[in-house]
Amino acid sequence: MTDLLTVTLNPALDMSTATPRVVAEGKLRCAAPLTEPGGGGANVARALATLGGRARAWIAVGGSAGREYRERFEAEGIEACWFEAPGDTRRTLGVTETETGSQFRFLMPGADWTAEAGEAALADVAARLGAGDWVVLSGSLPPGLAADWPRRLAAAARARGARAGSVREGGEVRAVRRGALGGRARVHRIAGDDAMGAGGEDARPLREGAADIGAVAGDVQHLHRLGGGAEAARGRRFGDEDGPEAALALAPEDA
Repeated sequence: MTDLLTVTLNPALDMSTATPRVVAEGKLRCAAPLTEPGGGGANVARALATLGGRARAWIAVGGSAGREYRERFEAEGIEACWFEAPGDTRRTLGVTETETGSQFRFLMPGADWTAEAGEAALADVAARLGAGDWVVLSGSLPPGLAADWPRRLAAAARARGARAGSVREGGEVRAVRRGALGGRARVHRIAGDDAMGAGGEDARPLREGAADIGAVAGDVQHLHRLGGGAEAARGRRFGDEDGPEAALALAPEDA
């Protein structure tokens, strides 16, 4: 049976709260915070579950924050594969200004990865793939991880008869286009002017300020169901919860 494995290398415990106005210097009285386990691949797996689909989420966590992350994620009932990451899992903070509706997002970088940790993670992900499976990398890469890790993941997947995809945003889209998955990957449905320039002629805008992880999950599920390929993606939408610029990129053999 074909399986879909999402990969989250740099997850975060996302804490969100609200305050009337964000101003300098003074103390800001905030609402009770909400803490959730976040990260690109984890969110794709979560959205698939919400849509009635299924995916396994491979997530790298570490330290006390990592233990809290794992506890919270497992409480959602989504199948997960856990990898011990260097250092402590990062945290993020989102503050909504209730008077204006503006949101301020503070993203921490995460712990530095060693080359050894990167190799161990690659081997662990590859060992979980079988012929015909999909592996989808989503979210930021942790500090210290080699920039060619996504390309090497795609190569490892192909060696096992699996297919590789990557949901990326912003400048990372250009890296994928230039060969982060090993060759010139095709990029579909990315949003925003900057992303349009990165994606090429076959990339079309989603909509201004799009924030629609459900669209990503639906399209990944659609590709998974049809067995992949660029044609399966045409005419469909892609988005990402991390911002208005996002894409689904397929490795060259799959594009």
